[in-house]
Amino acid sequence: MSCFGDGRVFVFGKVKGYPFEVKLPVGLPVEGVILADQIKNLDWLSQSAQLVYKVPEIIMQEVLLKVETLLKD
Repeated sequence: MSCFGDGRVFVFGKVKGYPFEVKLPVGLPVEGVILADQIKNLDWLSQSAQLVYKVPEIIMQEVLLKVETLLKD
């Protein structure tokens, strides 16, 4: 997963129940989870990534809360 300041994330289709998964709500154009502990800086062009859908703000907030948990001392 990549998470950038503008809210772009990679979504993974396989749900495993992992504590840092943030599941996307039903009814979005994409299904799956965001792995909040897998933040990476990737070159979107070299990954052939495409913007499919803007993640709802409430989902992004949940991802960022989980990231914050990882970064606390």
